[in-house]
Order: sequence, then C-alpha cells, then structure tokens
Amino acid sequence: MARAGHTLDDARAAVVTAPGLIRLREDAARGRDDTERQWTRALARAATFTADPGQAPREPIDDELDAIEHALAVTTAHWGRRGGASDERILHALTALARTARTRVLDIDCRRLGQTCALDASTVSRRLRVLAREGWVTLTTPSAGTRAARWTLNQPPDGGVEITSNATQGEPAPASAPGIPLLPHHTHDLWSPLRSGGLGAATARVHWFYRSGVDSLTGLSEKTGYGTEYIERALTRLHSAGLLTSKATGEQLLRTLEIAAQTRGVAGINVRRAARHLVDRELFTWWNEEQEWRSSLGKKRGTRRTTSTGMLALPISAPARVRYGRFPTRSNGRADYSTARDVVSQINSAVRWAA
Repeated sequence: MARAGHTLDDARAAVVTAPGLIRLREDAARGRDDTERQWTRALARAATFTADPGQAPREPIDDELDAIEHALAVTTAHWGRRGGASDERILHALTALARTARTRVLDIDCRRLGQTCALDASTVSRRLRVLAREGWVTLTTPSAGTRAARWTLNQPPDGGVEITSNATQGEPAPASAPGIPLLPHHTHDLWSPLRSGGLGAATARVHWFYRSGVDSLTGLSEKTGYGTEYIERALTRLHSAGLLTSKATGEQLLRTLEIAAQTRGVAGINVRRAARHLVDRELFTWWNEEQEWRSSLGKKRGTRRTTSTGMLALPISAPARVRYGRFPTRSNGRADYSTARDVVSQINSAVRWAA
C-alpha cells in the first residue's frame, strides 16, 4: 500500500477488514493502536525502492506521455521566451512524475514540485498558471488547507503553441548526449539564478544543446530560442567555468558541475530550498493547530514554548503544538512568524543532529 501511493487513512480503513492485518486489528481491540507506527515503517521501506516504469508492461499512458515529451522536444525554441526555462523544467518534471505514478492526474503542491525541478514554490505557482492558459496543464482541484492541488497533465495543446516551428521543424531535440537525463542536468545547483551566484537556467539550456552536438551560434539560437548575443554571453560564462572544454559525460559530468558549483558558492542551494519548504509546512501546521486551540471552548491549557536544543526529541507524529509549544506572538497579540520560524528551524536542526 505504501508503494502504491495509499495514505494512512487508507491503511486504517484496511485494518478494519483486511485478513492480513488482523494483528493490528487485535492490538487495537486491546487498546494499542499500532497502525500509524507500522505505516511510518512501511513508508520508510517503500522509499528505499526505486520505481522503474520501464519494467512495467506498456500501457496507453506511456503513449500519451511519449506524445507530450515529443511535443516538448519539437518546441524547444518556444521555451526561449521569458520564464520559458522554468516552464520547460516543470513540464519535464510532471511527465517524469506521471510515468512513475502511471497517471496524468497528479496531486502535488508547489513546494514539492519546486523541489523536483529546482525552482522556488512561488515560481512554480506562477508558471503553472501560464502553462494552464496554454493548455499544457489543467487545475482539476484547487488546493485546500493541507491538501495539495490536483493537476492534469494534458496531451499536447492543439492551439496556442506552435509545435512545428521553423527552428525545429518537427525534429526532436538530441537525446541525452551528455550521458545524463535532461532534468538532472537542468536542476543542478550550478544553474541557480545569476543573482544567487549560479549560471542561470537559460545557460543550462545552452550547455545542454552544446553538449548534444549543436556548437554553432545559429544552431544554438534555433534550438534554444535565444538571440545570438545572449548565446555568446552564455558561452563565455560556460568557458570561464571550464564547461566547454570538458569531455566528461554521465557521472563524471555531474562531478564537473558540482566542482563548478562549489567554486561559485552555490553548492547545496537546492538542499537549502528543501529545508526552507519543510519549515514552511511546519509553520503552517503549527499555526493551524494554534488557531484550533484558541477557538476551543473551556479553560486554555497548553505547553509553554521552549527552544532548548537539549530537550528530548518528540516523534514527528506528535502535534506541532506539542513539539513547539504555543505559537509566539508580538506585544500587540499578532503572530510572530519570524520567531516561530527560528523555533522550528532550531528544534528540527537539533533533531537532525541527534539522529
């Protein structure tokens, strides 16, 4: 059930009748509900398996996703527009997720999708609306509280995007010539925004096609959709980073990109983004529990806040209000999110260090 994408609620429902879960049912009858603990263990175990859609029997979903990938391959110049590099990454990420999930209908929030394609959640939210207007995706069910939005990855749109441009003329982009798939290449720390010290997402696209055998200014312009002046600047950046002369492929290329990222001081930027997203989720949960506690009837009792790093780490399944105490407030009674963020970051850092 964990590998198939079920939830804890699904597991609890199965415990009521499933013959194979009779032990959990008997334990619950004796007053010890062990379902959540066993479910956590099942999730941890399922996470150690790598899904391999290639081993599954071919189904209609494979043909549908192949058509989407082909549409992306023949519209590479289209993604040379402003924000297009992000759009292209998002669509490749959704296609990869759809292959694993075996469906084009995906429940995913902007933060998790952002981590998949190395973008900020705000960027993903903004660009998904653009892709929805063009018909690449459809918002099937809006997000509500902690429930992620449901998006449908559509078949290539008939209108709004010309999928046979003069630049590509129906030709798919070169296959993984650098020896690594497109998404792992494009989401590397090195291609973080220029303002952060990286080389930029557009430069990643230039590098990808250059390593795929397109080495002329005109050819790179046709493939990427960028002007030749920008191509020259991007090639200068890549040359300065030593990425045009390197012949490394596959894992060696990833190591070369990592060395360049460390040199520019952007190594680990995607890991830090994921940590920020985790704190954001914890803050949201903590504040919702605080609101629920404040609106409850009767005398208010609650745990005082503590930031002691030597305290006993509580299980992650414990309510946020138990783990972090009362939500901090300013002198005017308003929520103090800055202090709350420090509390969550400090306590979670202590838990990770203890682990």
